Amino acid sequence: MNIGDLPFGEQLMRLSAEPKAGPELQSAFLGLMWLDADTLNRQASESALADSEIVDNTIDWIEEVLKPEWLDPDLQSRLVAATGVVNRRDAFLARYATDRAKIQIIVTRYSIHLVISPGWGVMQVEALACANAFLNVQSDPEIPWIGGPWSILPVDGFTFGYQRRGPLREWRDSLDYLSDGRAVKFSIRKVEPQSPDGKQGKTGHGPTEQAESRWFQSRDEERNQTDESASDY
Repeated sequence: MNIGDLPFGEQLMRLSAEPKAGPELQSAFLGLMWLDADTLNRQASESALADSEIVDNTIDWIEEVLKPEWLDPDLQSRLVAATGVVNRRDAFLARYATDRAKIQIIVTRYSIHLVISPGWGVMQVEALACANAFLNVQSDPEIPWIGGPWSILPVDGFTFGYQRRGPLREWRDSLDYLSDGRAVKFSIRKVEPQSPDGKQGKTGHGPTEQAESRWFQSRDEERNQTDESASDY
């Protein structure tokens, strides 16, 4: 698979600005827009990129969600980190073009947003086929994913598909999509599979804006406290 760069100015859904939506649907557009180079440079977080724990965890989550054939083997070198860039949320970002698709990845503290422009083109009714082609939705035979029941809403020229909220047993239960007929954005919460005894995995989600907006700052504070504690001995 050939991997190439995408121009900074290219939006995979061909938008110049994030569409406006009511408060109840604002989350549908999270992680949709790619930022300009000036914003990414101005709000870059070198400390987050140097934090091997959250970088490794971010890559682990991307590998958990995206099928291996669509992963950039050099994904870590593509990652950038920036503070407050997804509705004031800190995020890791990466994107690239393959010979068959364009893929954009934005990872916040509790969520993953993937914008995929398939080489074959995609209509709204094919969004779930796109999920099956690109995402590991069928990866666990013990927990078969049925992709539903889905509710569909028209939102400012887009189709928003979401699963009615029930118990989030693992990340597939949280999957939403937004399609404009050419590309699809999938949004996923970082929900670990439940253990056989029904207890939640070690990194369940807690998606509050305040917690996400201070993801990198919280990590810096934790490191400083650790360093100060170590200096006391």
